[in-house]
Amino acid sequence: MDTDGPLTLDIDGVLANFVAGVLDTARRMGVPGEKLLPHWTHWDSWSPIDDTAFEMVWTSIENDPSWWLDLDPYEDAYVEGPVNAYVTSRPIGSPVSKHWLQKHGFPPAPVHTVGPGNSKKEALRACGASLFVDDRPKNARAAGELPDADGVVLARPWNRGARGELPYVETLSELS
Repeated sequence: MDTDGPLTLDIDGVLANFVAGVLDTARRMGVPGEKLLPHWTHWDSWSPIDDTAFEMVWTSIENDPSWWLDLDPYEDAYVEGPVNAYVTSRPIGSPVSKHWLQKHGFPPAPVHTVGPGNSKKEALRACGASLFVDDRPKNARAAGELPDADGVVLARPWNRGARGELPYVETLSELS
């Protein structure tokens, strides 16, 4: 795996702490505590709260640019060096994500939004990604299927099963 070139990065789960934002919103909306995890680091699957509660939260946040702009970055979301592009499946437009990246001091680069549930593979091909970092193993795998590209999984509690299956790093600084 060549780590000398610029990175292409996912946003939520890699740079932005989407899970903490969902949990905080669910608490503010009055979702009962027994349906919530105490902290984002306890989220070890793809659903931090029960489906009914998540649907209620999702309906509230999905098209709310201010919610997406207010997400906190992860403490370990430090990017040194150039970024080729950001590829995300957020439901909001690229300008909101670009504003969030600028607000938190991430390197400038084009933002490609594919929308929730859609494959990132064509966006990665279009932007010429050579090294793509995502928290979802299926997206890292898709990047690795492209010629001259590698996909890397960034360690998060919900993707520990990918360790040993795909290139896997504990922090972004391992790629600098």
